Amino acid sequence: MTEKTKRILIIKLGALGDFILQTGQMKAICEAYPDAHVTLMTGKAFLKIAQQTGWFDDYIIDNRTWHPSDWIRIIKKLAFDHYDMIFDIQMQKRTKQRYYFLTRLLTPKKFCWAFEAKNGYRVIETHKFCPLHWGNTHEYFLPLPNQKATLSFCHGENKNFHLLPQKFILMIPGCSPNHPYKRWPIASYAELARQLAKMDISSVVLGTSVEQKEIEAICAATPKAVNFCDKASLLDIPDLARKSLAIVGNDTGPTHMAEITEKPTITLFCKKTERCAYKAPNVSNLIKNDITDISVQEVMNKLQSIIHNAKKLA
Repeated sequence: MTEKTKRILIIKLGALGDFILQTGQMKAICEAYPDAHVTLMTGKAFLKIAQQTGWFDDYIIDNRTWHPSDWIRIIKKLAFDHYDMIFDIQMQKRTKQRYYFLTRLLTPKKFCWAFEAKNGYRVIETHKFCPLHWGNTHEYFLPLPNQKATLSFCHGENKNFHLLPQKFILMIPGCSPNHPYKRWPIASYAELARQLAKMDISSVVLGTSVEQKEIEAICAATPKAVNFCDKASLLDIPDLARKSLAIVGNDTGPTHMAEITEKPTITLFCKKTERCAYKAPNVSNLIKNDITDISVQEVMNKLQSIIHNAKKLA
């Protein structure tokens, strides 16, 4: 089959932070096959971001439910849409368990399933004699280095940006409710906002209604804190980050979106999740065994250096 008619599927579901950090990987695949018809399988929550890239020709929505109709719909697409290469960059065993074996059994033709490996992919190529047959396989390595993640394509409507102060630090105090160990204490964010106010710098506190009480508690600490609860969409976050002096946030999707804008970002981690730390010149990762052990002064020291450098460049 020629490059012009090649059909490719990329599987990347969630969570948000992982999706964002792997945009460079998705771009590298698309650019390696410029004439291919590329489909992305992802969650509904990430569809608008994916559409803004302009990289994909089609989409399969998988919200990872076990409803029989959803599962059958997706298996049929994988098995019978005749993909020549399926790039599984989800990096979880359950993706393979849920889709690979049935796709291999049902597909009526040769296909390749690629799993992420260092500087490329481990490809399992299956040659089928007929449907409902395992076929014969052989493995090979496909060299395809990742590209740097980017959100240069991502822009929102910015409806509430008129509420932004001139000089501000963007705070992102939320994260998944299922991961309380990833949350820096709200009292620490509040104290950080108070100390910034003494420097005549505002704090813009970002989040959704899930974090409303926590955001209100931070904003109650000083009049120079701006409550941005539910005032920005995911697509607004890169532009919001670019307008800030710096970002301080937990290990969560919106923080990782801010990191990729190349604005100075301080990301707070516990030891348990430090493997998720994004390494870039603009990112300072503060990591302790327990995230509550990170002091306000440690964060302020980082911010003072960032603010000092910004003043020299102004």
